[in-house]
Amino acid sequence: MRFFHIVCGVCFLFLVGPTQADTWRKVTLKLDISAGALVGSSVGVDGVKIPIVINAPELKKSEHAEDTGYIDFRYGAFIPIGSGWLPSLQSGDLGWSVEVVTPPDFVTVPFPDGEIIETSYENITRFNVPKLASAPLVIGRFHIAELEADGITIRTFFSSANSKLAKGFLESADEAIGALSARIGPYPYSAFSIVESPLPVGLGFPGFTLVSARILPMPFMKGRSLWHEISHVWWGNGVFVDYAKGNWAEGFAVFFADYALASRKSENAARDMRLDWLLEFDALPPEKRFPLRQFVTKSHGQAQAIGYGKAAMVLQMLERKIGAQVFDNCVKKFWNDWKFQKVGWLEIENTFSECSGSDLSSFFKRWLDDPGAARADLTDQDFLTFRHLAPAERVSTLRLFLSASLLEPQFLGGVIDNRIGIEKALKTVGNVGAGGLPIFVGTRQDIAKLVIDLPPEAGSGIWASRLRNGGGDVIAISSTNSREAISLIMRSHHYGRYSWVIPQKNGRAKTGRWNG
Repeated sequence: MRFFHIVCGVCFLFLVGPTQADTWRKVTLKLDISAGALVGSSVGVDGVKIPIVINAPELKKSEHAEDTGYIDFRYGAFIPIGSGWLPSLQSGDLGWSVEVVTPPDFVTVPFPDGEIIETSYENITRFNVPKLASAPLVIGRFHIAELEADGITIRTFFSSANSKLAKGFLESADEAIGALSARIGPYPYSAFSIVESPLPVGLGFPGFTLVSARILPMPFMKGRSLWHEISHVWWGNGVFVDYAKGNWAEGFAVFFADYALASRKSENAARDMRLDWLLEFDALPPEKRFPLRQFVTKSHGQAQAIGYGKAAMVLQMLERKIGAQVFDNCVKKFWNDWKFQKVGWLEIENTFSECSGSDLSSFFKRWLDDPGAARADLTDQDFLTFRHLAPAERVSTLRLFLSASLLEPQFLGGVIDNRIGIEKALKTVGNVGAGGLPIFVGTRQDIAKLVIDLPPEAGSGIWASRLRNGGGDVIAISSTNSREAISLIMRSHHYGRYSWVIPQKNGRAKTGRWNG
C-alpha cells in the first residue's frame, strides 16, 4: 500500500531503533540561533556528563562552510561531522541517541530515521545514530513532504521556493529504492530523506542525501544523480568503506545507479557510458594515473576517472567474466555478509571468488593494482574492456577541463567585470597558474579568431576546442559578464562527457560532441 501526502511545516515521524537506551550515548543539543551556537551535553554508559558547545559563523562569513559549518538565521545550521556534535563513543556504546531542540521556524533532519515533535514555542527532533553512521547535523527552514512506500518513509526537506519539486523527487526515490532493493537486498533503514542545502554540495549519508539548492531544479538531479546517492545508502552507508584499504563505494554507486539506468534505457546508452569512462581516463594526464586500490576521494575531478569510471568498468568486466546471474547472486551475498561492517577491496574479491567458485585473484590484481589500462583495440567497438583509446576514437570533451592539472585564464575582451571571481570559480576545477591549460574567456567572436571548433549554437557557452595552426587544446568560455562566466564554469562539473554546453532560457542546456 503506497500513499503520498504533503506536510507544510513540520510533520510527525516514527522513531525506530534499538530499545537498549542505556547502551547509547545520549546527546542533547539546543540551537541558539541569535548567538550562533549549538549547546548541550552528552552522557555515556559511565554516566559522566560532558558539555558540548559549538560556535559557527553566519554562512556569508564562512569561506569554506562545508568544512567549518555555519549557524545562520536565514538558513539554519550545518554542523560538520568533525565538529564534535557527535562525541567519541565509549566501550559498550551502540551509537548516539540524539535530541535537538530548535526555535519553531526551524527543523532538524533526523537520520537515518526519527521523530519530529512540533510545539508552539520549539521543535524537538529525536533520532538514533548507529556507531558507524556519522553525518553532519542539518537544520533549516524546511517544508517537509512525505511518501510512505513498503514500510519506508521517504521525505524531502526543501525550502518554500523548491517545495513544488517534492512530489517528483519522492516518486523517483521510491522507484530507485524499489529497483535497488530488488537487485541488492532490502533497504537497510526505515527512512530516506532528500535535504536541500545552500552549500554547493551533493553528498550522501546514512538515510539521507544533501543537495545544493542551485542544482536541485536541474533535470539530472531527479534522475541519475538521485539514484547515485540512494545507491550509496547500500554502498558506503550500509556496507561501510575501510578507507585504509581503498574506496570501492563510488564505483559501486556508479555501476548500480548510473550504469543501471543507462542499461535500462538501451544498449546504446550503456555503450555510450562505457565510452564516457574511457574518454575520462584518456583525458587524465599520465602523471595523475594511479592504481584503483589507492583511490580514496576525488580531487578537482581528476581522480574521478579512476575511483568512479574505472571502478564501475571493473564491475562491468567482472559481470561479463562470471555471468550476470552469478554476479547478481554474489552481490546479494556481499550485501548480506558485510552490511553494517567496514570492508575494503579484499573482502569484495574474497566474496565474489567464493560465491562464483572461481579464483579471481589475478583479475583483481590486474585491474586494482595496475595504474594503466589495456592497449587500444579497435575490434572492441562496444568498449567492453577498460582500455586506452586509439587516436581515431578520441573526442575532445569538457573532461579535458575537469582533469587538467593547471588552468591559465586568458581574458580576450568583452565586459568581464570580475576576473578575480572567475579565477576563484576556476579553482573549484583545478589549480590556476601560468603555463596551464588555456581558458579563453570572451565573446564568441573573439574566441573564434583563435580556435578551430565552435558549437553550432550561438550565444554564451563553454566548450573544448583546439588552437588554430596546429596548436594544442583549450577551453573556451563565451560570455560578456563574470556572473554568467562563473555559472558556466560551475555548470561544467556536471557536463564533462560533452564537448560543448550552451544554456537555454528555460534553465536547461543544449549539449553535443564534436563527432556528432
